[in-house]
Amino acid sequence: MNVGTTPSKLVISHLLTEEEVDLLCATQNELNELSELRKEVVELNNNSPQTLRLNYQKRRLRLLPLQIFLTNLVQILNLESITRLKSTYDVKSRANLAATEFSISTFSNLKISNLGSDQWLVMMNAVKSFIENSDSYKNDTLHIGDACPTCLQELDINAVSRLELFDSYLQSELQKDSSIASKNWEIELGKIRVLNFSIEPYKAILAEINEKDNSLGLLFYNLIDALKERADNLLQDQPVFGLSEIEVEALTRLNMHIKKLEEAEKLVLDDEGKLILIQNKNLRIKEIEDREKILILKGQIKAEIKKAKKIDCYTRIKRSTSTSTITSLNNEICNISPLGRIQEFFNDELKKLGFEHFKINALTKGVKGNQNFSVQIAENNLNVLEIASEGEQKCIALASFFAELTTDDRKSAIIFDDPVNSLDHIWRLKFATRITEESKFRQVIVFTHDLPFLKMLQETAEEIVIQAITRNKTETGICIGTPPWDALKTDKRIGKLKEKLVRARKIAKESDEQYQQDAGIIYGLMRETWERLIEEWLIRGVVERFNREVKTQNVRYLKDITDSDIATINSAMSKCSTYMNGHDMSEGISGAFPDANELESDIANLEAYFSTLKKRRS
Repeated sequence: MNVGTTPSKLVISHLLTEEEVDLLCATQNELNELSELRKEVVELNNNSPQTLRLNYQKRRLRLLPLQIFLTNLVQILNLESITRLKSTYDVKSRANLAATEFSISTFSNLKISNLGSDQWLVMMNAVKSFIENSDSYKNDTLHIGDACPTCLQELDINAVSRLELFDSYLQSELQKDSSIASKNWEIELGKIRVLNFSIEPYKAILAEINEKDNSLGLLFYNLIDALKERADNLLQDQPVFGLSEIEVEALTRLNMHIKKLEEAEKLVLDDEGKLILIQNKNLRIKEIEDREKILILKGQIKAEIKKAKKIDCYTRIKRSTSTSTITSLNNEICNISPLGRIQEFFNDELKKLGFEHFKINALTKGVKGNQNFSVQIAENNLNVLEIASEGEQKCIALASFFAELTTDDRKSAIIFDDPVNSLDHIWRLKFATRITEESKFRQVIVFTHDLPFLKMLQETAEEIVIQAITRNKTETGICIGTPPWDALKTDKRIGKLKEKLVRARKIAKESDEQYQQDAGIIYGLMRETWERLIEEWLIRGVVERFNREVKTQNVRYLKDITDSDIATINSAMSKCSTYMNGHDMSEGISGAFPDANELESDIANLEAYFSTLKKRRS
């Protein structure tokens, strides 16, 4: 687990629940995000801040039309808007119903049906408007003897009364309310009718999204279909109001992505901002990677939780029981179980480690229901600590540990903390071989500050992951994520020099004195990188520090070393020695201290020579 991630804080105990484990597992969206994050980190490392800003800006601008398109549709058709539309429609329905009932009571004695209907209202309003705008009628009203504006017949008293009744109906509050409510509803429907659901302008970007993440692409298409269906339902003669929230996860994720692009665009103003962005993305990568590990190991973790709960139950039960009977029974069971063969397994482990100095007895004894393991010198029953050297004690302890593991069918990870020390030179390779052999069956973690032992582990193991751990003034156990400097190969060291150059450039703008201190450290590290280049590539590992063997088959590479190689290396080593920390030389002798550009040039020359030499040696 990476330090500082949420999953790294997971502690398996009887208090942990399976639901809490589920929450720490990576989702499919996070796994898809992980792939994109790794690509983004590569892009950040390979481009300048200016190029990155332009790239982020282009991506953001490509997504904006789709964002505006969907945001507009969602705002008009979301639950809040649909609730408001339903309210408008309900007002219109109630007003129309009241007007209809009023028209029935008003026109019930007349022989023509549908008086007061929408069609009738249109006609009567047109007639009213004609009368008001005509010179043929006094005071904009009809009188007895006037010609009817529709049939041109002379109006009698009954006709004028009916027309006055019609006009009273048109001017009634109920009819006005109905007209206003109907007009408001038509305005709202007009907004729905003009909505454009065509995805033709956005086909390219939707296809790109779908290609990267098929599930996300499907969410976009489902959202658009849902919005279109909701609009069609509203435009029916009898509108259907979907009073539920539309799933807008696609739009939410789109908004978040655009926001991230905006933030990234603002952040990569210079190399320092670029480094911060890389660090943030790497932190997110580590978080998802650890969540993915929890997902993979979820079944095992839940099994361990159940085991922890059982252990807790047994522990509580144990407090209220007598252990003597249990101890006797435990002894009988252990004698017929693999634990009864502990001496045999212990002797096998001593053989693997090449221990033949004296015979050791491996003993087990039941105490309060537990089986305790111990060792002693055979025949005279002497304490091992009184006879064995420190190296021999370590060998016996390792054999005891592996013998005990053999009796247990669980494949839990095992951890070694400095399994060798300065007194164990005889045993180092055998320890490394045995530890590597065990790693074929279970996870093995080794903490060591002994680089020769690390080299032996690398020699004996086909695959090994190395991480350095350091500390600062306030924290310990900080995982760097790479091997320590002394274990880094040439190409990795050059990469580290480039990283330190970025910081040195920034400091050069603030303080010459501090810059010279940092640059002096860089020149010291550069000198060590030249030394590693010579060892690793120029003489092709014929002899190596921390390695016991001489690779005679690589002597053939030495024949093409030229005077030019020697001159290049001598010149570079001389300059590094001049300016590295620890050398006190006056400016009159050494010249002005190299500025940041010259320091960058020296690193570039190192990298160029390394690339050329690597091609020659490939």
